[in-house]
Amino acid sequence: MDKWKNYRYLFLLLVGGLICSLLTGFPLELIKREHGQNESEAVETISMSADTVDEDGKLHSDGESDLIAGGSDNNMDNNTNDDMKNNATGSMDDNMKNNAAGNMDDNPENNIAGNIDDNMENNTDNAMDHTNASDDMQNEEPEVPLSFCEVSDDYFDDAVFIGDSRVVSLYEYSDWKDATYYCSSGMTLGGVFKDPTGKWKDGNWKVNIADALQQKQYKKVYIMLGINDMGVGDLDYFMNHYTDMVNQIHEWQPDAIIYIMSIMNVSAERNAQGDYINNEAIRVRNERLKELDNGRDTFYLDINSVVCDENGCLNAEYTFDGVHLYAQYVPLWTDYLKTHAIVK
Repeated sequence: MDKWKNYRYLFLLLVGGLICSLLTGFPLELIKREHGQNESEAVETISMSADTVDEDGKLHSDGESDLIAGGSDNNMDNNTNDDMKNNATGSMDDNMKNNAAGNMDDNPENNIAGNIDDNMENNTDNAMDHTNASDDMQNEEPEVPLSFCEVSDDYFDDAVFIGDSRVVSLYEYSDWKDATYYCSSGMTLGGVFKDPTGKWKDGNWKVNIADALQQKQYKKVYIMLGINDMGVGDLDYFMNHYTDMVNQIHEWQPDAIIYIMSIMNVSAERNAQGDYINNEAIRVRNERLKELDNGRDTFYLDINSVVCDENGCLNAEYTFDGVHLYAQYVPLWTDYLKTHAIVK
C-alpha cells in the first residue's frame, strides 16, 4: 500500500511538472532550440521584422508584426528561420557594417578630410582672389575729374594753334612766341590738311599741316575753324568734317590735349547784313562743338564769353571789321586761355 502511494506521488509530480512546463512555454523553448534559435534571437527577429521599412518608406503595422511573430511561433521552419536571419539580423549586420563601419572608414578620409582640404584650398583661393581684388582697387587710382586751372605763359611753349585768320591774330599779337602756329586767312575744314600754306612763328612757310603734325609731337592743340565754312553744306556736313579732323589729330597726336575754341561771333552790324555769316548759324554750330568735349583729352572753350556784348554779338569796340579783333583786345582772348587750361 505504501508502495502505490509512492507511485501516486511520483505520477502527480510528473503531471504537475508537465502542466508547469506547458504553462511556462517549455515545449516552445525545445522547438526553438531544435531549430538553433534561442529566445533572444527570436525576440530580436520579431522586433526587427516589426520595424522593417516597406518600399513606401513606412514602418509595418502591429498586425504585420503579429503575423510575423505568429509565423515564427507556429509555422517557422529552417528556411524561414534562415531567411529571417538573412533578411533581418544578417541584413542588419551587413548594413551596419557597410553603412556604419565602411562609411566610418572611407568617408572620414574622403568626405571629412578631403572636404576640409578642398574647402581650405577653395577658401584660400577665394581669400587670395579677394586680396588681389583689394590690392587692385588700392593700386587703381580713382579717376579725378579734370578741371580748368590758371597757368603761366610757358604753358603754351609746347602748343600748336590751328585756324583761320582769327588765329593769325594770336600769332601776330600774343606773347607766346615759342608756340607753333599753323594758320592762314581763308582756311576751311575741308582744306585744313590740304592747304599747303601755313604761318609759323618766324615767317610764312609752304608746309602741309598733315605732314607737320606727324613729324613733331605737341602737348596741346588749339583749334578755331568754321567761319569760312558757314556757306558750305549744312550743319551735319560741318560736324562730320570737324569730327573727322579732331579724330585725325588724336591719331597723330595721341598724348596731346585738344582744345576746341568756339567760333567767334560777329558784331551786330555784320550780323545785320543777313547773309550766311550770322550769329544764329554760329550759335548752332558752337552748340554741336560742345558735344566733342569728353572731359579727358578734348575740351570746349567758349571764347565768346569774353569778347561779346550782352546781346551775344562781338563787341563793336573790339573789332575793326565786325569779324576780327583789334590788336589791343587780343589779350582778352589769351587771358581767357591762361585761366582755362588743363594740367595733368
